[in-house]
Amino acid sequence: MKKVTIASFLILTIFVGGFARAYRHKPSKKSKRQTAIHAERASKEQQLAKLKQEIAKYESELREHEKKEKHSKENILAFEKRTKQLKAAIARLEKEESDLESQKNEVDLEVQQTSNSLDNLKMAYARSSAMLYRESALKPSDENQILFASQSSDPIRMAYYAQVVAQAHGANRAKLDSTKQTLSDSSRQLASSIENEHQTIGEHKEQASTLEAKKLAEAKQLAQIQTNKEKLRKLLAERKESEKRLEHIIDNLVLREEKTRRTAKNNRRANNREPENEPSLGPAQGPHSLSWPSAGHKIIQGFGEHRNAELNTVTMNLGIDIAASQGSPVNAAAEGEVDLVSSLPSYGTIVVLRHAGGLHTVYADLASASIRKGAHVRAGQQIGTSGTNEENGAVLHFEVWKGKSRQNPVGWLR
Repeated sequence: MKKVTIASFLILTIFVGGFARAYRHKPSKKSKRQTAIHAERASKEQQLAKLKQEIAKYESELREHEKKEKHSKENILAFEKRTKQLKAAIARLEKEESDLESQKNEVDLEVQQTSNSLDNLKMAYARSSAMLYRESALKPSDENQILFASQSSDPIRMAYYAQVVAQAHGANRAKLDSTKQTLSDSSRQLASSIENEHQTIGEHKEQASTLEAKKLAEAKQLAQIQTNKEKLRKLLAERKESEKRLEHIIDNLVLREEKTRRTAKNNRRANNREPENEPSLGPAQGPHSLSWPSAGHKIIQGFGEHRNAELNTVTMNLGIDIAASQGSPVNAAAEGEVDLVSSLPSYGTIVVLRHAGGLHTVYADLASASIRKGAHVRAGQQIGTSGTNEENGAVLHFEVWKGKSRQNPVGWLR
């Protein structure tokens, strides 16, 4: 009877001990909730760190745009000042050209008058010479009657008169020829000056036209800079608002996590139990073990630094942007648990999955999400549809985290 009792006691002891061990290793609802809170907190902290980094980037870009805006305004003022100077110079040169034209016209008129005087002198000399040798006496109406008042046909006197007339005509002709030559030289000099003035005016007008084109281009660039600056200000404001929201969420998560941890710890002490194991999230993932989250594998923008040609800034892409037509399926890269489904400015709809081994995958720029927070997802299961972002159009933004370290997703995708 005693042996039976001892045996029964041993069997009962083994049974109770096994039951206690099974109960001790069975995850409780509180443990699951604590794990979920901890994971969500880590995810929020990661998002907050990303937001802080992006805020710093946008503030830097904003300062750069303000510097460019100031430089453009200075260039436009310089162009306007130089254009004003050129226009004043053109007006002065055009007046000088007009004055030279007037002078040249006067000189040309004098040249014409001198040429006419020379022609008249030649004709008068011809008539005088003819009259000297006419046999008949001069008529009283003749214009040379003063020279030929005597009607004598004495050859000696006639020769004398011819010599006097020839000398007078010669002196007048030499004087007129000299005057004509001087006037002609002046006319040529004026014509050369007018040509130089005209060429200088043309060069000034060409410079003014070039400056005007540069000013218009600078004004266009300034307008674009101001538009981009306003866009950056808006994005910066959105990032800061998202940062405040995340800080509030994280504060609540920290409080909930600490409260849950204290409650669980007190319960374990009261019941003298060991800590529960974390629920299974599938096998731990390693490099080149994740599935592509989209059907296409074309990367529009890779991981790391990128220069924005439009804004002339260097930005940091902490994930990859995969080409995906809008509305196409987005799938889980591995088995895990939905840690976050949210919508944030500049991210669109965002989903964060928690995997074994402290790995997280982030899916952003989604048009929609088809899962809920806390749900268990299989590898390849659809979690939403792709959308767009302002910079790259129809894409899926994908990130991989190992603890608090951001990873290059290409090294994890197979």
